[in-house]
Order: sequence, then structure tokens, then C-alpha cells
Amino acid sequence: MRKYLILLFFVSVITGVAQELNCKVQVLSQQIQGTDKRVFTTLQTAIFEFMNNKKWTTDAFKLDERIDCSILINVTERPSTDQFIATIQVQSRRPVFKSSV
Repeated sequence: MRKYLILLFFVSVITGVAQELNCKVQVLSQQIQGTDKRVFTTLQTAIFEFMNNKKWTTDAFKLDERIDCSILINVTERPSTDQFIATIQVQSRRPVFKSSV
């Protein structure tokens, strides 16, 4: 239930005020042993491509007008062969139009 609430929050925020993203994604899996690390590399690439290539709006934004964000996923456990437990940290920074900073 908690996962669905978090997903609903992100979807509502993104669709409410859409803008293009410049997103860095990192998936950490050092705590997981005996798993093919390509799974995590593929996940990282898929999230990166989705967040940066998705057209959230029909407006055109320059690269310096995009919202900078960072997503860190730390995979901590593997309770079964098809389940993982992880934490996620999301940070964002929005540029201020016509600022000198």
C-alpha cells in the first residue's frame, strides 16, 4: 500500500506541473551476493532513459532549464529469487529563471 501511495504522489507531482528532467540515477547493490549484477545495471539504465527521454510536456526546454534530479536506489536484501528490498532517495534542484547563481 505504501508503494502505491508513493507512486501516486510522484505521478501527481509530475503531471501537475510538468517540466523536462536532467536526472542522474545510481543503483547500489553491494549488499546483495550471488545475483547477476547486470540486473541492476539494466534497471539503472532503464530508469535513466525513462526519466531523461520522457516528454512530460509539449513545451520546449533548453538543457539549462531542465530540473536537475538525482535518484539513488540502494538494494539491501533479496528475500526470494524474484523479490528485492531497497531504499530510494530522490533529490531535485530547479533552476531559477534569469538568476545569476
